[in-house]
Amino acid sequence: MPEFAEPLARLIQECKRLPGIGQKSAQRIAFHLLRSPREDAVLLSQAILDIKDKLGICEQCNNISDGELCLYCRDPNREHSQICVVEEPHNIIGIETTRQFAGRYHVLDYKTNWLGARLSDYSGDALDAATSEHHYDLQALLYTVALHRYLAQRLDGYTPEQHLGESWYLFLRAVGLQPGLGVWRRQWPPALIRALDDAFAGAAGVVA
Repeated sequence: MPEFAEPLARLIQECKRLPGIGQKSAQRIAFHLLRSPREDAVLLSQAILDIKDKLGICEQCNNISDGELCLYCRDPNREHSQICVVEEPHNIIGIETTRQFAGRYHVLDYKTNWLGARLSDYSGDALDAATSEHHYDLQALLYTVALHRYLAQRLDGYTPEQHLGESWYLFLRAVGLQPGLGVWRRQWPPALIRALDDAFAGAAGVVA
C-alpha cells in the first residue's frame, strides 16, 4: 500500500532530486507546501518557471543574466581592466561579499562529454580528436578572438603576444584523476587572431 497519496509522493520524489535533500527533508518540504496557501504555491512555481524562461548567459562573461549583459558587465562603475576567473557563477557571490574586488568576471568553460571508458580517451591525440569532432577548437578560437577584441579596447598597451593566454577546456569526467587529464589547451598564434579579427571587422585584403 502506498505510503503517501500519489501527488504528495511525486512532490517528495521531485524534492529529493534537489542537492542535499534526503527523504526526511523532502517530506518536510512537501508537507510544508501542502499546508501553505495555494497562492504561495503559485508564487513558488512561477519563480521556478521564471528562472528557466527569463535567465540566460551573459554574452561577455558567461555569468547568469536576465539580459545580454549581466549586472556586473553592465555596471559602469566596475574596473574594466581587472578580470577574476571563477569556476561557477555562484562563486561570484563569495567574492562580492568581501567588497574587495571591483573588476569584472569570466566564468571558466567546461565540457561534460563522455569520450570513453579509458583514461587515455581524455588525453593526447584522443582528446584532440574529440575536440575537433565537436568543433570545440573552433569555438575556443572564436572565444579567443572575442577576448582579444575586449582586451584591446580595455587594456592600455595591449598586445596578444604579451597579454593573451591559452584556451582551456576542462572535460570534467576525467579532471583530477591524473595530472593534466581531461585538460585541453591551445595557444593560438597572434597572427591568426589578428587576421580573424580583421576579417570579422570587414578589413580588405585579409586571406583566410
